[in-house]
Amino acid sequence: MEEFVQTLLESMPYLGLAIVLMLTGMGLPVPEDIPLLISGALCGLGKANVYIMIPVAIFFTVFSDCILYFIGRRYGHHAQKFPMLRRYVDEKHLARAEVFFSKHGGKTLFLSRFMPGIRAALYVSAGMFRVEFWKMIVFDGGAALISVPAWILIAYFFANNWEEVQKMAGRLQVGIIGFVVVLVIAFIIWQWRTKRDRSDDSESPNENEETLSSAGQPSKDTDSPVETHIERVRADKQDD
Repeated sequence: MEEFVQTLLESMPYLGLAIVLMLTGMGLPVPEDIPLLISGALCGLGKANVYIMIPVAIFFTVFSDCILYFIGRRYGHHAQKFPMLRRYVDEKHLARAEVFFSKHGGKTLFLSRFMPGIRAALYVSAGMFRVEFWKMIVFDGGAALISVPAWILIAYFFANNWEEVQKMAGRLQVGIIGFVVVLVIAFIIWQWRTKRDRSDDSESPNENEETLSSAGQPSKDTDSPVETHIERVRADKQDD
């Protein structure tokens, strides 16, 4: 299969990449990074223009994901009947996708770019759960802007050494996952601090109101000026 992909991309680099990316998004048993690496190598060898290849790759990567989104939105659980999706979109994958969406919401669309095992199920689930389409574009597009150029540029700079490209690709995969994990942790901490600050702000007006109300009331331990005057008069009469 990889040889077929390579032959197709060598014969028509841009159109071939568009076709392969849409097919991999639909369940073609080829890792998405393979056509991206091959395209980057072709650019490095002067058989294609990297400045054209990267935008084409980003567009069709997101476009293929949007196809899955609209399949889920249109057909719901019946999307499992699509022949190319049966391997990836089953009840088990959909259940895992539902858990991800319930915990992380739209951020799942960003993270799904880096989870090949359940990526298709996540995009189909996004359509099934009626996630807003703008979130699909923003989160998935943002992830594609990170991952797609990275794959292409690694092969572009090491086009004459395919073994080195494969090694660098493995390191990149680990690096991207680590980067995403750091981003998620930072976002969770930011959300927690924001909620804590809001709760503190909501409590402070109540405390100020209590202080003002207590300040407006006379203290039980302190005598009023009238009572103090009466006591002095009584004391004077006793002295007389």
